[in-house]
Amino acid sequence: MLIQIQRPPRTALLLQLDGTLPNLALMRLAAHLRESNCDVHFKRMRSCTTLQDSLFAHWDDVYASAIFEKTRPLVEELKRVFPKAIVGGTGSGSASRLVKPAQSIYEIWRGDPWPRNLVLLDNDFFGQPGWRDHISEIVAGEFKVSFTQGINVRVIDEEIAAAVAGVQYYDHEFRTRRIYTAWDNRKDEARLFRGLDLLVKAGVRPDQIMVYMLIGYWPGETHDDRDYRRQRLREFGARPYPMPYVRTPELVGYQRWVVRRADLKCSWAEYARARYRPEDVGQYLARLPLLERDTFGLVEPIGEGGNESELLQF
Repeated sequence: MLIQIQRPPRTALLLQLDGTLPNLALMRLAAHLRESNCDVHFKRMRSCTTLQDSLFAHWDDVYASAIFEKTRPLVEELKRVFPKAIVGGTGSGSASRLVKPAQSIYEIWRGDPWPRNLVLLDNDFFGQPGWRDHISEIVAGEFKVSFTQGINVRVIDEEIAAAVAGVQYYDHEFRTRRIYTAWDNRKDEARLFRGLDLLVKAGVRPDQIMVYMLIGYWPGETHDDRDYRRQRLREFGARPYPMPYVRTPELVGYQRWVVRRADLKCSWAEYARARYRPEDVGQYLARLPLLERDTFGLVEPIGEGGNESELLQF
């Protein structure tokens, strides 16, 4: 009589040690392990206090990924508690890779019935030699794609602009059509708007383009310096998004003034007088004479039939 003994599948624990976005290396590793009939479990770790010996008692294999250098203490504690753990990533202090780099879009996608949504974490997607093949795969597979790391519009040409316009580009939540780029240095103005013009000419709507603006970084930077970039982007029809290098009350207030689109409703002077609180702007103005309110550029002079309360709403 032949007796077949069925062995239980191996078990693997995958640990994401940092980062808020899904870890691509761990996702691909999980797919590989499941194909090998491995029982895979995923867990996020954020501090050394959660690393206990009992956590690893029931796992045959433990894998971990760390992206940032600041996570190194957590990596070292993991290796101390569980020396057999295999740790990779740029923040691990190891040159080892958990998985090989993907060669095809279909190696990243998990397959049906999962949505065909791709979050591309490449800082220079169009600087890679195989970008044309990847774009062809995205179009042919009817994938939605989010260029979350942004596109360097300063160096794009007509071919790249057409490629961007030809895919289903979305924000990272796949709810809104969105392209991300950045304008950190005023000296790049000509090159930036040349690239923006190419995107619009290819079919991208200006209000679908979000432009991150680094503020508070350059020595001697003034409000007029950063506000010039905001005004130019608003005139173009794009969406400026200030990013404070140092989070001072003024710079954070400026960021909120722009991101909340309050800059389309009131002047920066009035927003600052209200201590960067949009809900207080109308109350502040209500205490001023009408003529004085008009001088700040917040509202147009109210003529016959005008409704002041409507003009001051946010």
